[in-house]
Amino acid sequence: MRVILTGASGRMGRQMLALFQSVGDIDVIAVDKVFAADFDKCFPDVIGVYKSISEVKGSADVIVDFSLHTAMKEVAEFALEKRIPLVVATTGHTEDEKACVTCASRFIPVFMSSNMSLAIAHIKEFAAKLAVVFSDADIEIVEVHHSKKADFPSGTALSIAKRIVKERGFGKLVTGQCNGRERGDINIHSLRMGESLGEHKIIIDTGTERIIISHETHSRAVYASGALKAMKFVMTKNNGLFGIEDILQ
Repeated sequence: MRVILTGASGRMGRQMLALFQSVGDIDVIAVDKVFAADFDKCFPDVIGVYKSISEVKGSADVIVDFSLHTAMKEVAEFALEKRIPLVVATTGHTEDEKACVTCASRFIPVFMSSNMSLAIAHIKEFAAKLAVVFSDADIEIVEVHHSKKADFPSGTALSIAKRIVKERGFGKLVTGQCNGRERGDINIHSLRMGESLGEHKIIIDTGTERIIISHETHSRAVYASGALKAMKFVMTKNNGLFGIEDILQ
């Protein structure tokens, strides 16, 4: 399997490279704008190193994007031009960047998820079902990530909240609200501290009882494993936009 990995020298990029090496039978083409000059020396097993995905020669079986959301347009256009399945694992996309993904998915298979953890996918489903059962409950989401994470709220917290609103059929998302909530508001609180790899807590309060769903990530290997499953899944599709929930079906 030939894989184009963007953001190869980043934290998740390095985790993916370690997983690919342990799995075997995967040839990696690395793309990294910052450390491209010496990346091949640090990781001699990659078959090619490029500063931009537009410079990549030849083709591949799948592209895995762990770079930055700002590279989305370039990555999506390359995937579309080469007709290569795409896995998007970045967050913080603008509406224009999301539109690029949607456009590409009409012609190629695109897997896009703010969180590659299968546990988070199940939690999202469970939280949405509980929110419907307790339709009048107040719901708060607290998310914690490392101090260098730029976007907030996290893509995961947003996806959980949006799923709840969709299932309930009413409500809206708010951030950092302390008072004056309206029925159906899903309030998200974001903390940026230390080296946290991701903590999410969904609090459902009916007034007479409180349900707390909590998830904490201890290793980036969780996300790498989920991304590998996403790669294998998206390679079986002809076109369309898919998410982590599709793997559960």
